[in-house]
Amino acid sequence: MVHLEWITLQAICVVTVLIALCAVRLVVRHTRDLSPATRDTLSGLLRDIAAVVAFVYFLLRPFVVQTCWIPSESMLPTLVEGDRVLVNSWAFRYLPPRRADVIVFHPPRAAAARPEDLSDPTDYVKRLIGLPGESVRTDRDGTVHVNGRPLGERYIPGDRRGSYEFPECVADGQTAAADPREFVTELGETFRLDVAPSPDLPSRLETRVPAGRYFVLGDNRDSSDDGHRWGYLPADATVGRVCLVFWPPNRIGFVH
Repeated sequence: MVHLEWITLQAICVVTVLIALCAVRLVVRHTRDLSPATRDTLSGLLRDIAAVVAFVYFLLRPFVVQTCWIPSESMLPTLVEGDRVLVNSWAFRYLPPRRADVIVFHPPRAAAARPEDLSDPTDYVKRLIGLPGESVRTDRDGTVHVNGRPLGERYIPGDRRGSYEFPECVADGQTAAADPREFVTELGETFRLDVAPSPDLPSRLETRVPAGRYFVLGDNRDSSDDGHRWGYLPADATVGRVCLVFWPPNRIGFVH
């Protein structure tokens, strides 16, 4: 999950800076200890700085980059609890996500763990594994297979790879609906999962990602509420790509 309270605090800070700039500009314009030319220069500079800050934060930022913080351990070791990250919300407007992108998205209703999550959902952050038309399964040793081939995941150490078999594990704890391809969560939300025997290993099942959907997993596989529990992610639910950890200082770096 990702939380947006950091954005509220950030907005308060930006508004405070803008008020301070306007106040200083007002003082500069009315001080008599400066020459008229100096007053005009400083006043114009402060006005321009305030205009740039307001433009970048209130107009440019919502369409290009967003900030949020990580409240859970579902993406260890890539993202740790408390990380503040930049999300490129412009990226997916023109180019589709790529496999292994770390993305922020609005979770489907089937991902809700509590009743309040249905009315006030919190955005999630996971890694994109399966693209539309691709088949996916995971082994108990944590290996992910895409189209029958093991997926190289250098970003995950062995102790984070998971110990479940997907898609077989989806039925665990779920109540089957009338359609055998549909499942009902504890909150009564229905989701669909198309499964079939794997051509390379008929004793195992695999799922084929439908058009307009993605399949996502957290890097900390056994401790992540992700596609192995609630199925596919609608493509139009993506918010953007996580590109940078900017806080705390010892964690600053690009996200891969």
